[in-house]
Amino acid sequence: MLPQEYKSLGELISIDGSLIDAVFSMYWADYRRGSKKAKAHCGFDINRGIPNKIFLTDGKAGERPFVSRILSKGQTGVMDREYQFHKDFDLLQEENKHFVCRIKAKTMRTILKENAIDPDSQIFNNMGKA
Repeated sequence: MLPQEYKSLGELISIDGSLIDAVFSMYWADYRRGSKKAKAHCGFDINRGIPNKIFLTDGKAGERPFVSRILSKGQTGVMDREYQFHKDFDLLQEENKHFVCRIKAKTMRTILKENAIDPDSQIFNNMGKA
């Protein structure tokens, strides 16, 4: 769990999807020929160290559509690069949902404004590093 001193960061929700092996009788969980898998789309409350929301689908279901369903207004989603989709980012901002998303290395970036970063703050710049 995050220490109390980071409470100022607000409600942080880690978002990820995981494949789960399914039994053969789960006909709805077709993943590929001879393989049945379900997918759990999970929101994990980082601040409190507990699951927040979980959605279960067949294994082929996309993960991005669940971000908006997992996050509530004012929360910040913490996501990996497979969630990068700029149109979805615009929609999340319209819904007053915040996000931190690792982006793909080949993403074109434009710096609109650069601010000084206090070396003792919780903020860091990792632009250009993998």
